[in-house]
Amino acid sequence: MTKRLPILGVMTTGGDCPGLNAALAALGKMAPSFGYEILAIRGGAAGLLAVPPDVFPLMPDTLPDTVIGQGGSILGSINADTPKPETEEAALALQDAMNRAVHQLGLAGVIVIGGDGSFRIAHAWHQHSGIPIIGIPKTIDGDVGGTHYTLGFDSATAENVRGLSLLRATADSHHRIMLVEVMGRAHGHLALSSGLAAMVDGILIPECHPDMDMFCAQLDTKQHQKSLIVVVAEGLQSLPGLPGGRLMETLADHLQTRLNRPARTMVMGYLQRGAPPTAFERQRAIQMAHAALSLAKAGAKQAVVTVDQHGNMGHMNLNTIITAPVSVNPDHLILAQAMGIALGRTR
Repeated sequence: MTKRLPILGVMTTGGDCPGLNAALAALGKMAPSFGYEILAIRGGAAGLLAVPPDVFPLMPDTLPDTVIGQGGSILGSINADTPKPETEEAALALQDAMNRAVHQLGLAGVIVIGGDGSFRIAHAWHQHSGIPIIGIPKTIDGDVGGTHYTLGFDSATAENVRGLSLLRATADSHHRIMLVEVMGRAHGHLALSSGLAAMVDGILIPECHPDMDMFCAQLDTKQHQKSLIVVVAEGLQSLPGLPGGRLMETLADHLQTRLNRPARTMVMGYLQRGAPPTAFERQRAIQMAHAALSLAKAGAKQAVVTVDQHGNMGHMNLNTIITAPVSVNPDHLILAQAMGIALGRTR
């Protein structure tokens, strides 16, 4: 009788993003060469807790070849909208139920493809149960500390650049100011990267603590242009000198008055999550899947795959990555200022 290979579970948790399916396909194709089988868990923890658990074997012949180019996650996911345990006792009971499911399925460990929130939950689960957990960081927000790259970021940036390029044509026709909100949660990584690549006229991110008088003065030097495009990070909740309320609308009114041009607003929204993964994203997904399997094979108990500034794969412990500082790329700020993009600051 052929001895069965050890089994690793895999789940996608938190917000979806491009590159998840590429990582799943890579795990399924590479796992046998590492001596593992992969069991895919639908719906994150909800699928693990279902009776029976909502799982299927992730193998090359169970996935269509086209899945690597699809956005979203074929496994589904759970996000912050999902009700959380209200007490510590309820949280521990939930973890115990997950432990029973893991043992029932015979899992040697779980690969969690998630962001910082998912990793905090995974760390607590590991602390309580000792179940080996390997993390692959993903989020279009790019806000996981300790790694220079997260799955989804490049594709979301590319989708934003595509949208911003299309907006330039219509904004030119009407000599408008176009304010475009992009995702990013509390940080400006995605806004800065997208705005820089699209060569927009202004970028507003919380990390710059923009001065609005300075920002308007910087934009005023571009009045000879047919249009002005400004990217706004969703994490920017307020601006000095502007009244409260919905920021995009008050910002549009302010710029329209100061610059004497019509201003319109647009939100890129969930287009950023559903974009097809770029070639670069697919390559990163394959590399990160390989790194995760390597960590499992080496006996890692609580590790997250990381990517350094040169694209090399590494890893950090779960408890370290969830406390690692997060900051925007300083080189991108330098480049934006060198290109004359208004940031509302002088340095």
